[in-house]
Amino acid sequence: MDHEKAFVTGFTIEKGKWDSYPNGDEGTGGLRLLNGTVSNCVIRANDGNDFAGGVKVSGGLLTHCEIYGNKAYRSNNGNAGNGGGVGITGGTMQYCVISNNVACNNGAGGCGVKMTGNAVVRNCLIADNRGNQSSTTGIGVYMSAGTMERCTIVGNGVNSSSNSKQGGGVQITGGTLRNCLIAGNQVTGNGAGVCQTGGTVENCTIAGNVSSALPGSGIYLAGGNAVCRNNIIYGNGAGVASEAICNLEYSSAKTFANNIVDPADKGTDNSAKDPLFKAAAAGDYTLAIGSPAIDAATEQGLAEDLNGNRRPKAGDGDGVDKPDIGCYEAAGADEGPFSCAFNASVKSAYDEVLTVFTAKIGGQGSKGSVTYDWATDGGEIVGTEEDGRIVTVKYTTYGYHRPKLTATAESGATAEFALGEPIAVGAKKLYVNTTGSGVWPYATPETATNDLVAVVNSALYVTGQELEIEVDDGEYQILDKWVVLSGLVHLYSKNGAEATILKAANPEATNKRKILHVNNEGAVVEGFTLRDGWWDTFLYADD
Repeated sequence: MDHEKAFVTGFTIEKGKWDSYPNGDEGTGGLRLLNGTVSNCVIRANDGNDFAGGVKVSGGLLTHCEIYGNKAYRSNNGNAGNGGGVGITGGTMQYCVISNNVACNNGAGGCGVKMTGNAVVRNCLIADNRGNQSSTTGIGVYMSAGTMERCTIVGNGVNSSSNSKQGGGVQITGGTLRNCLIAGNQVTGNGAGVCQTGGTVENCTIAGNVSSALPGSGIYLAGGNAVCRNNIIYGNGAGVASEAICNLEYSSAKTFANNIVDPADKGTDNSAKDPLFKAAAAGDYTLAIGSPAIDAATEQGLAEDLNGNRRPKAGDGDGVDKPDIGCYEAAGADEGPFSCAFNASVKSAYDEVLTVFTAKIGGQGSKGSVTYDWATDGGEIVGTEEDGRIVTVKYTTYGYHRPKLTATAESGATAEFALGEPIAVGAKKLYVNTTGSGVWPYATPETATNDLVAVVNSALYVTGQELEIEVDDGEYQILDKWVVLSGLVHLYSKNGAEATILKAANPEATNKRKILHVNNEGAVVEGFTLRDGWWDTFLYADD
C-alpha cells in the first residue's frame, strides 16, 4: 500500500506467506505499508521474510489493529527471521495489540516489534511474543532508532529453557523508550525486562521480570552512549541467592540517574527505596500514597503518563506540579478515594528482622481521625506510636512474611495495602549433606539436603552480608545446567576436594552440563572436585 490518501479498514488479513530466500526481502506475510492509513484490521497467521512476519511499515499510519500469530523466517536458514509481528522503519503505529508472534532469528529478533528507523510507536500492547533461537535478543521489542512511548510490554519470553536470550521485554541500542510499562517478561540471559546498550530509557516502570539463569532480571545496562533516567526498576528476579542483582546488572552508561533501583550504588542520584506500588502482585504498578517516586522525576517535557493522565501533578500535596518517576503519575494527595500505604525500615536480615512500619494516608477523608489495623503475618508488634500509625515489629521465623494494613477513616471509609516486597528472615549458614532430612531452609546439619541447587536457589539473601554454605563429604549430582552464584556466597567443603565431589548431571542433555557459574567478585568457592561437565557451544552458545 503506497498512497498518502489510501485508507483500508475492517479486514482480516491472514495466511499470507513470503519467503525471502527465493523471492527477495521486499515482501512480508500479511501487509506492507509505505503510505496511507490502515485501521481496525486483524493481521494473523502470516509467515513473512527476514524483517517482518505480519506487517512491514515504512511509512503511513497503522492504527487500532490486532497483529497476532505471525512468524518471521527464511526457508533456507532456520536461524533467520526478525520482526515476527511488525517490522517498522518509518511512519506511525498506534493503539495496536501485537501478541503471540514468533521470530526465528539467532540475533536481533524483535519477535513482537522490530524498529530500525525513525518511526513512532505509541499506545500499543506488546504481549506474549516468543523467540525460537538460542541467541535471539529483544523478544518483545528490538529497537535501534525511533520513539516508543506509552506502551505496555508484558509476558514476552522464550519457547524453552534451552534458549539463552536477553532483552525479554526490550533490547534497545538506539532511539527513545519512554512512559512504558515493561513487566512480567522472562528470558534465560541478561536483562529480562530491558537490555540497553544505547539509546534513551526514561520514565518507564520495569518490574516483575525474571531471568532464570543470569543476573540483571530488571535491566542490563552496558553502553557508553546509553541514557537511563527517571525509571522505576524494582521487584525483578526471583529474589534468591542465585541472583543477588535482581534489578540491575550495570556495566557502563552515559547517564544512569534519578532512578528508583535496588541496589542504588551505580550512577548518580538513584534511590533504593521501595516505590510502593499499589498492588504489584496483581500487576498494578501505579503509585500508592507516600511513594518516594511521587514528584521526584527530573522534567523531560512529558505531558501524559501511560494511562493518559496529565503530568506533572502535585502528588505530594505541596501545590507545586512535579513529574513522578516511572510510567504512572499519581493523583494529587487529596484526590480520589481514601487510600493508605506503608513502608518498612528494614526488609531483610539473618535470624531476626526488627523493622518499623510507617503508615501514610491520602484521598478524601484523610484529614480526620484514622484507625490502623496491622496484620503482620507472623511478626510481633513490640512498639506503637501515634495511635498505631507507626509500629515496630519483630520477625524471628525463617521465610517470607507479607504484612498488610487496613485503615479506617472517621467517615467509615476503609482502605487496604499489602507490602509489595515481603519481609525476609534468612539463615546465615546453610548445610548440604547426604544424611539430613531435607527441610528448608537447611539451616542445621540435621535438616540439610543433598541438593546444592535447591539450597542456593531457595536461600534468602541479605545485601552486603556473606552467606555461608557448608558441604559435607560425599558425591553430589548437579541436576540442572549449573549452580549460579551471583551473590556474596562462601561455598566450601567440610573436608576438602578429595572428600567432596560435585558431579554434572543435568538430565536435560549430556552435553548441556556445567557445574558452577560464579558471578560475584566477593564470592568464594573452595575445596571441591568438579567432574563430568560438558557444554556444547555449537548448540547452546558461549554461556
